[in-house]
Amino acid sequence: MTPAKIIISRSIEETGIRKNLLEDLALKLIYLVGEIPLNELARQMGLSYKVVEELFQRLRRDQLCQVTGMTGGTHRVTTSSSGKSRP
Repeated sequence: MTPAKIIISRSIEETGIRKNLLEDLALKLIYLVGEIPLNELARQMGLSYKVVEELFQRLRRDQLCQVTGMTGGTHRVTTSSSGKSRP
């Protein structure tokens, strides 16, 4: 039996999952946790750090999340007031 290959996506497009769905899931996790480092968000979502960084940049550009500090060279983020009220 041949072991399954694990493919690590390097971009949102490579995941094969709609951008809006990934953004909504990331935003929901950030909201539920309150404040989370991006590497922990990547672990919880089962995505590469690079994909989560891309999601973060999109959420930040749309002012749905904000940086609260740094932990070990990675951003800690939380939802903004706009992110908390996003339908």
